[in-house]
Amino acid sequence: MQSRSVEQVRLAQFTEDTARAVLDLGEAWAYVWEALPGNRGIRLRVGSSPVFGRTVLIDPGHGGTDPGSVRDGVFEKDLNLDMALKLKQLLAESGAQVVMTRDSDCSVQLSDRSRMANELMPDAVISIHC
Repeated sequence: MQSRSVEQVRLAQFTEDTARAVLDLGEAWAYVWEALPGNRGIRLRVGSSPVFGRTVLIDPGHGGTDPGSVRDGVFEKDLNLDMALKLKQLLAESGAQVVMTRDSDCSVQLSDRSRMANELMPDAVISIHC
């Protein structure tokens, strides 16, 4: 196995029906593992970013019929969305799973934003307002 993050993999029969895999990591890395459907194995993702494998909900404030603050023809809702989309890209490139309350100029009620956060239970919620 060639990897920047995994130096060595050791496999052994742990008990009659359990195998054990040990991965020696070269430095402090974050990891996320998931069971594959049908007991086909596991998938391990390794990364060095503090947000790697974390779920982040981004809430660009206002939107749709709610412009937020307006100055010189610039709507807060547009600035919020622009910043949120840039932040989404940065977080995703660092290995985070990013969910947004809106990704276009649409109205999202405050109750829907709260419901999304409560149902998703993300590691972080970022609400953007200018």
